[in-house]
Order: sequence, then structure tokens, then C-alpha cells
Amino acid sequence: AKIVLDIIVTTFSEYCAQPFTVEQAEVVYPDGKTCIYPELAYRKEKLSAEFINKKVGISESTERIAQLLTRMCLLSQPTGVRDEIEVEIPPTRPDVIHACDIMEDAAIAYGFNNITRTTPPTYTVANQFPLNKLTELLRQDMAAAGFTEALNFALCSQEDIADKLGKKISQTRAIHISNPKTAEFQLESAEISFSNSVCTDYS
Repeated sequence: AKIVLDIIVTTFSEYCAQPFTVEQAEVVYPDGKTCIYPELAYRKEKLSAEFINKKVGISESTERIAQLLTRMCLLSQPTGVRDEIEVEIPPTRPDVIHACDIMEDAAIAYGFNNITRTTPPTYTVANQFPLNKLTELLRQDMAAAGFTEALNFALCSQEDIADKLGKKISQTRAIHISNPKTAEFQLESAEISFSNSVCTDYS
């Protein structure tokens, strides 16, 4: 809620009588605790230009990378300690959680199409999992036999697999969730059923 509030007030503050100003409010909780909102907290992160160059696949100077990040609304500047960059993260960028997110912004500002494509140094051979291959083969044959596949939720409610079918929940092979958040996702059914010309789950 604090993140949403920060984004809303900073976005609409541009249209205030005095642009980019926000009036704070004191919130009193039932236990007597008080807080001032919005907080609009800024924070700073430090990372190396070598990290960004290596992960993105480019070779730019520390100053150039700082400029790229500043273009992405992340005010950045070299600290002068080797290739270290100090990045200021505003309250409007809650998506920036760690260094990888900063690296991604640098790649976006640099331009994905400008990154030179290279062959990975490690030689690997891709292969499909045997279970996935079998599933794909079965899926085609089952469809050809007249069955219809339904991709449903992995979790369901007690009412779906017991009450609506006239069964007792103890008669079903179901895995119960100890602390379900909603009534729709209380347990996972371990039963697999087949039926011709109706929606079934055979995955």
C-alpha cells in the first residue's frame, strides 16, 4: 500500500498548484503508533561498472554507464573508488530491488539491439525432458481419440471435488493445504480422470 501511495502522489504532484509538492498526513494506528505518509523514501545502491559490462555483454566506461542509468531515472555517478557507481533509487521505482535490476536498466538504456551477439563460451546441447516428450505424444493421441484437455488450477476447493460430486472429503485422495488463503484453493486433488467428449484433465 505504501508503494502504491508513493507512486500515485508522485505522479499527480505534477498537476498541483505548486508542482511536485505533496502534503503529508499523520496516520494513527489502533495501538497508538503514529506514522507519516507518504514516506517517499530514497535509497542508494553501489555496484561496479565491471559487473554491468560483464552481465550485459558490453564494454563501456564507468562514466558512460552512470549516464545510461541516469537516463532511466536512476540518478547515478561514479564514486571515484575504482569502477564503483552510486545509484539513487527514487520511490517511483519500487521494481528496482537489487543489482540485477539496475543492470537491466543499463541494458535497456544502451539498447538491446546495440548489444553484439556472441556465442556462449560453454558448449551445451539442449534436450527435452523425457516426461515432457511423453506428455506431448500422449496429448496428440488423446486428442485424436476424441478427448478434450482442460488445463485447470492445481489447487481447488473441497466443494469442487467432494460436495458437488456427492462424495465425502475423506473418500477422495486429496492433499490438504494447512493454511489456505481462500476457499477456492483449499486442497490439491490427486485423482486423474478420463472421459470421452468432455473436459478432462489428463496431463
